[in-house]
Amino acid sequence: EARRPPDHGSRSADRAGQGYGLRRRRRRARHGRPVLAVRPRRAHGCVLTVTVNKPIKLAVIGRGLIGSAAARHLSKMGHEVALIGPGEPADFPRHDGVFGSHYDEGRITRTYDPQAFWRQMNRAAIARYGEIAAESGVDFYREAGALHVGNSETTDVASVGQVCADEAIG
Repeated sequence: EARRPPDHGSRSADRAGQGYGLRRRRRRARHGRPVLAVRPRRAHGCVLTVTVNKPIKLAVIGRGLIGSAAARHLSKMGHEVALIGPGEPADFPRHDGVFGSHYDEGRITRTYDPQAFWRQMNRAAIARYGEIAAESGVDFYREAGALHVGNSETTDVASVGQVCADEAIG
C-alpha cells in the first residue's frame, strides 16, 4: 500500500474511494491569521486556498489559454506575475518547433453552438472582449456574420437551424 501524507492532527474522514479525507481546516500563522485552507475535492485531490494580506511575486508556468488567463487575473489582483513559456513564433514559415492549436490570428468565436451551455459561455466571453481590448490596447475582435451552406440533413447545418429556431433568430 502506498504511504499517505500525514494529516497533521485533523480527524481523518477517509472512507473507501474518498481520497485522503482531508477536512476543512485552517492552520494559523503565529499571529492568528489563516494562511491555508484545505478542503476535499472528489476522490482524487484537494483544493488549496492561500490567503495573503499583501501582493506577492508569482510565476505562472505556461503561456497558453489557462496560464495567460491565470496570470491576467493574478495581476489584476495586484500580484507581481512572471509568465513563463515560449512566445509565439516570429517567423511562422521557418518555425520548426511546437505550435499551439492556433494563435490569435483567424480565431473564430461562435454563438450558435448546438449545446446551450457553450452558447451561453461564448456569449459571456464575447461580452467581455471590449473590456479586454480596452485594458490591453489590442483590438482583436471584429464581428462578422456567418453563412452556412450545405445539405439541411447534415449534422452541422441541421444544428445551426435548430439553434436559430430555439433562439428565435431569423
